[in-house]
Amino acid sequence: MHLDLFLLLSVVLPLSAYLVLKYLNKINFWRRQNVQTASVFGLLKRTWESHLHVAIHELYMQMCDQAQPCQAIETLATTALVVQDQNAIQDILVTQFDNFNERGFYVNRKDPLVSNLGRVEYDLWKPMRRTYASSLTAAKTKEYFVLFQKLGDQMLHVFNNAMSSNQGVLDAYDVCQRYAIDLIANVGFGLQLNCLANPKSQARQYTIKAVRESIRPFFDQFKKTFSKLLQLLDIKYHSQTTIDFFSNIMNESLKARRSDFIKNLLEASDDPDLKLSRELMLDQVFGFFTAGFDNTSTAMTYALYELAKDPEIQEKARKEVTAVIGRYANEITYESLKEMTYVYQVIQETLRKYPVGHMLPRTCLRPSTIRTATTSIEIPAHTTIIIPTYGIHHNPRFYPEPDKFRPERFEEEEIAKRPACSFLSFGDGPKICVALQFTRANMVYQLALILSHYRLYLTKGTPDILKFDRTRMFTLSPLGDIFLKVENI
Repeated sequence: MHLDLFLLLSVVLPLSAYLVLKYLNKINFWRRQNVQTASVFGLLKRTWESHLHVAIHELYMQMCDQAQPCQAIETLATTALVVQDQNAIQDILVTQFDNFNERGFYVNRKDPLVSNLGRVEYDLWKPMRRTYASSLTAAKTKEYFVLFQKLGDQMLHVFNNAMSSNQGVLDAYDVCQRYAIDLIANVGFGLQLNCLANPKSQARQYTIKAVRESIRPFFDQFKKTFSKLLQLLDIKYHSQTTIDFFSNIMNESLKARRSDFIKNLLEASDDPDLKLSRELMLDQVFGFFTAGFDNTSTAMTYALYELAKDPEIQEKARKEVTAVIGRYANEITYESLKEMTYVYQVIQETLRKYPVGHMLPRTCLRPSTIRTATTSIEIPAHTTIIIPTYGIHHNPRFYPEPDKFRPERFEEEEIAKRPACSFLSFGDGPKICVALQFTRANMVYQLALILSHYRLYLTKGTPDILKFDRTRMFTLSPLGDIFLKVENI
């Protein structure tokens, strides 16, 4: 009994006192700079009630109303800063990029699939990005156009089957996922996974499982803190099923050697700056595949949904497609995509209203001072920075009536009215999406192809307002099926 009391007094109480004092010091650090601290319990409660983006958006709008450039979120173990001020956001993403150039995700070369472009430290990210970028240039995208056409024909076959067997009703999310998987497998790896032809293919099931595993920030934090213990226990970030699936993808693509991305990875293995081992190559296969699949399929689903909701916008986009391809012998060509400006505005407005990644994370690598519109704020090293993309995209100062779908917001004169870093679906600064040109061409092609063949309608089973999957709280992924009806033009 006396020993127990001694242990309590000599270990537990001093440790508790140390943690409390450390926490109070962090609170006082922000208080001295007139930075409020958000209620952790309030945020957790709101997240329990709804999707995470709602809690972050409400906090963002509160900060806007009270002219607070940022708010801190403090726990005993972590520090985060939610940034509202546009000057500060530009400072973080662009001006002081060197101080905030990492996302803060768990990275471990001994843990398969996690050392990919979306996660790695800047020293590895910089040469690795060149490998990705050289596979996704405008010239390469033009070469891939024949694959767009091939898979586009297969997608039309799926639409036609829905009209002949299901009264024209199909699940838009299902079709867009299958198209995206087949496209990235063809372009990135020279493989035929045939998900459009076989909706129940194992490749699709494994890919969806992998995406669900790929963004788990709480697990990220846990793995970073206890990485050595988890290595000792051989506990990996991804399931063995996912690791085996992408190992097979890599092995098959290395045998075929049909894709530029795989050829570039092989060349990078001799790059002294990169030193790309076979394990790192596997991580890049995973990163390329999952990034290329999830965001584009989700965004395309939302675009089709919004066009079905608004026949006038749908018809305006269709008229543009018809007029443009009329100048190209009634064919959608790579060159014609650049003239479909309104179709691209539809895609941009979709990504504004539904940014799949609803916030941008960054990590402060060293003590830094950011500039806001009215003051400057010191940020300690290792602070997690949260840039609330959804909040910015729904800020009525930048986008009046933000809940309305208006592609005209992305006309050049309208864009010029908004501040820098007010559209962040592709990021901004040096870490802007490496696949931007490829993604634009692919999405414009897919949307133009559908509009040139079909009219889209809502069904009785289509939700009036989209709901998002709360099990994937760091992305705006649809909850359930998105049924639409299609009819021939």
